[in-house]
Amino acid sequence: MVPKAVMLNLVNYAKENMQKELLTDLYKNKAYEEIMKESEAIVQRRQECRKMIDILTKAEEAVANV
Repeated sequence: MVPKAVMLNLVNYAKENMQKELLTDLYKNKAYEEIMKESEAIVQRRQECRKMIDILTKAEEAVANV
C-alpha cells in the first residue's frame, strides 16, 4: 500500500507538469487568441448596455434639473 504523502506528491508533480505542458502548447499554437475571442452576441450586448447607461445618465440629469 502506498502512503498518502507519497501519493500526494505524485499527484502534485503530475498536475504541475501537465499544466506546464498544456500552457506551452497553448502559447506555441497561438490558440489563446481564438479562446479569448468574444462572441458577436456578447459584443452587441455590451454596446446595448453602454447605450442604455448613456440614456439613463441623461435622464438622471434631466430629472435633477427639474
